[in-house]
Amino acid sequence: MKKTILLAGCFLLISAIASAETEYQKLKMKVSQEVYNKIANTIKDTRKQPTFNFLYNDPSPYYNAYYDPENNTINLGEGIYDLAKTFGKDSINALAMVLGHELAHFYKDHGWGYSFGDANEYLKISQKIYKLQLDPTRKAEMETEADYFGGIFGYMAGYNSLGVGAEFFDKFYKAAKVPDVTTGYPTRQERMKICDNSISLLNKLIPLFDAANYLVLLGEYEKAANLYDNIIVTFPSREIYNN
Repeated sequence: MKKTILLAGCFLLISAIASAETEYQKLKMKVSQEVYNKIANTIKDTRKQPTFNFLYNDPSPYYNAYYDPENNTINLGEGIYDLAKTFGKDSINALAMVLGHELAHFYKDHGWGYSFGDANEYLKISQKIYKLQLDPTRKAEMETEADYFGGIFGYMAGYNSLGVGAEFFDKFYKAAKVPDVTTGYPTRQERMKICDNSISLLNKLIPLFDAANYLVLLGEYEKAANLYDNIIVTFPSREIYNN
């Protein structure tokens, strides 16, 4: 109950801040929402995407972005947007990398343990599952998966999210003054390496994906299916399964 009241209070605070927002802040929110929608629509998942919230600096930069499974929202701090702007022509790509990461938390079901625990709080098994979600090792696994799939989701939507990912993490850790080694997260160097490795992976998968699509057009369905099966081992997604 206390947690719900606090969340409601946060929303009231956000509404009060929103009434005093500038035209430039409205533009920031509009651009962020457009990038968010494009990535979510590209993933082609039948589940209703989380509600998007843009959280304004108050007044210091709010360097945070997070998925909240309790109220099914994805929240982006204005500080993250401003940091992405420092990338110039790649600013939208940097923004897509962050939003792809948060959407990956939702689409890879990282919040189900919290939701199950809250809905069944008096069951022993739900308490164990809830605690498991809070385990630093498990959290690090989920963050790693979100880095990996988030970058690829952004790429699928047409953004060079992986190309700027390593540099973004480097800048983010410095701007937000986050320790290189943080409990429950991959290290800064590991997160940068994930982006670089994902680029190498995509360079291998894209020719297979393109070849499979051409085989479908030619009616060579069995050969195409074999290629899709090969891709699924590395990158399981609803679109590949559907094909």
